Amino acid sequence: MDDSATETKAAFARRIGVKPPRVSQLVSSGLPLDGDGKVRIAAALAWLEGRQNPVKRAEQGKMPLPSGHDDDVPIQNPALALLAAKARREATLADRDALFLERERGALIARDAVQRGLTAWGLGQRDALLAWCSRAAPELAADLGVDLGRVFAALDRQVRAQLIELADAPPPPDLKDLFDAR
Repeated sequence: MDDSATETKAAFARRIGVKPPRVSQLVSSGLPLDGDGKVRIAAALAWLEGRQNPVKRAEQGKMPLPSGHDDDVPIQNPALALLAAKARREATLADRDALFLERERGALIARDAVQRGLTAWGLGQRDALLAWCSRAAPELAADLGVDLGRVFAALDRQVRAQLIELADAPPPPDLKDLFDAR
């Protein structure tokens, strides 16, 4: 909107959702007009914004959401700053309570518990594969009629190479963040 744009008091009343007599009251309180009595739109909207009661503004849902609050832009009105800080605090408490409730319902578990569980599972898989070499080598040696030591050594070497290859592979995309976070 052009900073020099103007409109009649009646049009401005429709814009802000009040009756024309209320605009006349606002003019007597200092609402900016141009020389011919028309309302300077940008200046008038900024003037109204600065005069609005912070509590009423919050009740109307006009406060910025805490997550969208820009901490780099200082709020000039101390009452608005306090109200914004309280809104951020309440939103943080609500988020924390929601997470606690989800954890109580079993929908969330601690990252440490997931990492410990996956580590234990991986170690169990590794041990099972290495033990498989000891169980399979005698049967393969008997079936093939070859030396048990050579069969076991070959199986063990291949399984260990496979384990190294699996360990070097990146985790699945849905688990990548779990391991990259630390």
